[in-house]
Amino acid sequence: MSTHASKRLWRHRAVVVFVVTSIALALGALSAVLARGSTPAAQAAPVFLAHSANALAAPTLPSGFQDSVVFSGLTDPTEVRFSPDGRVFVAEQSGLLIEYNSLTDTTPTTVADFSSETDDWQDRGLLGMTLDPDFPAKPYVYLLYAYDAPPGQTAPIWNDTCPTPPGPLTDGCTVTGKLVRITVSGDPMTGAPTTMVGSPTTLISGEWCQQFPSHSIGDLNFGQDGDLYVSAGDGASYGPSDWGQFGGSAGSPTPLNPCGDPPAGIGGTETLPTAEGGALRSQSPRRAAGEPASLDGTVLRIDPSTGAAAPGNPFASSPDPDEQRIVAYGLRNPFRFTFRPGTNELWIADVGQATWEEIDVDADPTAAPAKNFGWPCYEGTDQYIPFETADQCTSLYAAGTATGPYYEYEHHVPIVPGESCPTSGSSITGLAFYDEGSYPPAYNGALFFADHTRNCIWAMLPGANGLPDPAKIETFVAPAAHPVDLEIGPGEDLFYVDLDDGQIHRITYTTPLGAHPTTAPPAPPAPRLTIPTIVRIKGNTAKLSLRCVGAATCKGVLLIQSHPPSAAATAKKSSQPKLVTYASGVFSIPAGQTRSMTITLSKPGKRAAGTGRSLTAYANARFSAGHLESAKITLNWSRPTLGGRRASAHPAPWWLRWPGW
Repeated sequence: MSTHASKRLWRHRAVVVFVVTSIALALGALSAVLARGSTPAAQAAPVFLAHSANALAAPTLPSGFQDSVVFSGLTDPTEVRFSPDGRVFVAEQSGLLIEYNSLTDTTPTTVADFSSETDDWQDRGLLGMTLDPDFPAKPYVYLLYAYDAPPGQTAPIWNDTCPTPPGPLTDGCTVTGKLVRITVSGDPMTGAPTTMVGSPTTLISGEWCQQFPSHSIGDLNFGQDGDLYVSAGDGASYGPSDWGQFGGSAGSPTPLNPCGDPPAGIGGTETLPTAEGGALRSQSPRRAAGEPASLDGTVLRIDPSTGAAAPGNPFASSPDPDEQRIVAYGLRNPFRFTFRPGTNELWIADVGQATWEEIDVDADPTAAPAKNFGWPCYEGTDQYIPFETADQCTSLYAAGTATGPYYEYEHHVPIVPGESCPTSGSSITGLAFYDEGSYPPAYNGALFFADHTRNCIWAMLPGANGLPDPAKIETFVAPAAHPVDLEIGPGEDLFYVDLDDGQIHRITYTTPLGAHPTTAPPAPPAPRLTIPTIVRIKGNTAKLSLRCVGAATCKGVLLIQSHPPSAAATAKKSSQPKLVTYASGVFSIPAGQTRSMTITLSKPGKRAAGTGRSLTAYANARFSAGHLESAKITLNWSRPTLGGRRASAHPAPWWLRWPGW
């Protein structure tokens, strides 16, 4: 029997085992609750990535849209990424990285194989993958997977299963997580195959702890700031409420409290209200001084070269290297996240437990204090009853500092009234923003989100302020084939990953018959650049992420310009002072692609470094085709740090002290 076939057989057996286990747990919980006279909280569906046994009907989409399969024959694909040179990379849950030379390639290449140390069991596996923003000029691929060994041990230990003892939901088969960077070669234009070059570089290893088979590691994406963002779940039980009290059964290799959470430590008994283990690991940045922070239930912002915390994080002054990496916490299972185009806003899909699925937003991940989204003290906007007596939760309730969800939807309730999407369970498993392309203009700025359990994709259309409006949600694909990742790819089309059937889908749009104008169609609009509104300066350089929107390549020169205060002071009120150029760069970006541009500021910019101030400027793109595009931007300089502590600001130079700057 092949390895993949064996793993599928184990999954099928696991479904039966977990159905029986879940029924037993539910009956046990009901008996306990009835004994104390309370109402039981509904439990989340076990194993939110479990394969569905039911065939799906043909999908229904809005008029003009079509769902088609571009790749098939994969085994449990989890993420897809598109390279500017046409290559397509797919991660498989078992630990394989697959590459296609183009969207028409039918013979994929296995680029890397990490299956020997990946724990491909239940919701664990290779779940996160992304490309360097300058790929292929910087030929790096980043991979995030469940490492098949308990803390301090070497994989493989469990070999993609969990025997009894310790038992999947009794003591748990504890694993950690691992983030690596690999270098790849290859060129689809010359036919050179894509292969891994040299050995992987380990960026983070052993710092996550996951006792039970869900809420594992999550997603990888680069922000507009050029730093790498990483998400992971709390590693706690999805069955009975878990505050670190499990482990240590007779004959079990898993000790009590195997993640060593305070106050009990490894082998000690965690009890409420003082417990800080299990799901409460998501609140670890609020632990007492001297207690270690956990990366579970968090989003990290790191240097993609070293894995260390990126400069400017909210916990930059912490002596704990793990806490320094954290920019958001209080999350149960942030399985997927994305950034709103042109901004560094972090939008997070957090898989819920009893009642609510969440979309959480961190408008500025570098701002202090770091956002705490409340889990397990809250689920959605509600206090979560099983943990309401925990010290970590009572203090959070008293402080009132938790951040509620941007949008939440309730289990067993339709998102859109009258839709065909089932409501027997819920697990939010994908997010993607649509910027602008071939889709109708109503979708510009829309947020697509997916649910693997409901097998549907929705579009949250923008409101009057340009942000996704929870009051303007439409069913987009129903049913969608088991989506676990949403991405905008070639042609500005939405792509999604079908875990269960091993496929990658593409959603295209064609103007419906009868909707064509009787006159000749207008000429296609000139290409334009999407330019970030906030640019962070490090020293005297900055990196901008530029996206070409339209049907043609964007070519030209980008100028960063502003009005000097001296000119503004001496000019007549009726005249406009001349713009001064502080930086420039040449761009050539294929349609629908994103490129990174590094700019170096001239002397006024250098003088502002370390001031902690900002400057309003203009990004003026002069296109080779002859047209001009301008965007108002803000240049931000961060202050230097001295010995791990933020230094006081230098006096602002005259050109920043001028009124209105």
